[in-house]
Amino acid sequence: MSDALKKNPEIGGLVDRVTLSIDRIVPGGLGIGFADGMTFFVPLTAPGDVIVAEVTRRKGKIAWCEIEELIESGPQRIEPPCPHYGLCGGCNFQHLTYSEQIAAKREIVRDCLRRIGGIEMPDLAIVFESPKQFGYRTRVRWHTDGDRDAVGFKRRRSDDVIIVDNCPILSDGLNLVLAKSDVLGNDLPDELEASADDQGKVVFSPNIQGSDSELSRIVAGLEYRYSAECFFQANSAMLEPLVTAAVEGLAGERALDLYCGVGLFSLPLAQKFDSVDAVEGSSPSAEYAIANSKRAGLTNVNVQTSDVELFCTDGVLGKYDAVVLDPPRSGPPQALIANLATSGVRTVSYVSCEPSILARDLKTLLAAGYKITGFTMLDLFPQTHHVETVVRLVQ
Repeated sequence: MSDALKKNPEIGGLVDRVTLSIDRIVPGGLGIGFADGMTFFVPLTAPGDVIVAEVTRRKGKIAWCEIEELIESGPQRIEPPCPHYGLCGGCNFQHLTYSEQIAAKREIVRDCLRRIGGIEMPDLAIVFESPKQFGYRTRVRWHTDGDRDAVGFKRRRSDDVIIVDNCPILSDGLNLVLAKSDVLGNDLPDELEASADDQGKVVFSPNIQGSDSELSRIVAGLEYRYSAECFFQANSAMLEPLVTAAVEGLAGERALDLYCGVGLFSLPLAQKFDSVDAVEGSSPSAEYAIANSKRAGLTNVNVQTSDVELFCTDGVLGKYDAVVLDPPRSGPPQALIANLATSGVRTVSYVSCEPSILARDLKTLLAAGYKITGFTMLDLFPQTHHVETVVRLVQ
């Protein structure tokens, strides 16, 4: 055993302290380091950091740790601006320069593609950085404290709630609510959702009294209305590049938009195809998708409120020239991807916010004969390890 590892006789002589140099950032936003044949994962670290880490969990030759002492900072480590950073369970990249955040996300995607999908990162991959690295987030889920009269965020690795009066990644409108959360009333629900527009208007989920209003946002010349209970991407400055990456160059007679939400991709698809079928499991979102299509004068959009997997059975996918899918972070059912792989659909545009799921599904689609013709990474979530990708596949 090297001098880097410290054994503790009180836990059967297992390693409980290690001195590490952090090699790189891996999926989950964790720093990875190696010592004496073991692999260690440590959150909130930067490449080049030299640390003493406390082991919190181990499995064979792999251990998960927390920083006990920062001996030497890596070249891309900076002072995070949020006083709650490291305690709050939200951000985990504020200690990295923005250029290092982008480099880390590229490596996270590359790692997932290679390790899970057996795929090398395509040379054609491009990255859209966020114009705003702070104050960008227009959608949030808050939790309430034990007295249910103030809101905040869950503590890292805990269900406890940290009460905050300002969050540097939230928009100004949402921070005004945080600063005066008493405007929400007393006896708040355990959690609530809020969305804001760029003018500072804020709407809340239905469990807050008087929260029945809606927001409106223009993306690439099309208006989308939605409420706080609908999913809508939280980084407004990145919406137009996202839509462009997903639908640009698509054309034909029939298109299918799976997990369509309030119609972010359905409406521009309707400008390119004779007809668009849009499928969404959430009734409130589907109702907004219908209303948004009518408001845009698009009569060729057919919105169906349905479980996406159920809709895609019985060979239905083969009717379409192109399929756009934007599943939740947990990913689509594998049966859906298996159906898509053998459907005969010529073009697939896959929007994903979880690289490991994307890699899993690309492996299936490539094995069925699809080829990647476009690969775009968009930083919709600065200060976190999350990254959005849009992959174009053609058969």
